[in-house]
Amino acid sequence: MSNPLQTERALVLRTTPSGDSFLKLDLLSAETGLFVCLKRISKKAGKSSTPDLFDTALIDFETARQGN
Repeated sequence: MSNPLQTERALVLRTTPSGDSFLKLDLLSAETGLFVCLKRISKKAGKSSTPDLFDTALIDFETARQGN
């Protein structure tokens, strides 16, 4: 069973490449505090945008299942 989708407004503190297909984002939100997420990078040109430092965005994410 997948975890429910969550949406939070967050501030981008750092972006770091993570492998060939992901971008690691360090984010800060009022609800969760500091957290890290992975954004999949599209292989198709023009399909994806890279967030800039200190951008504010609505982030849709699923939390990792711990211990499963």
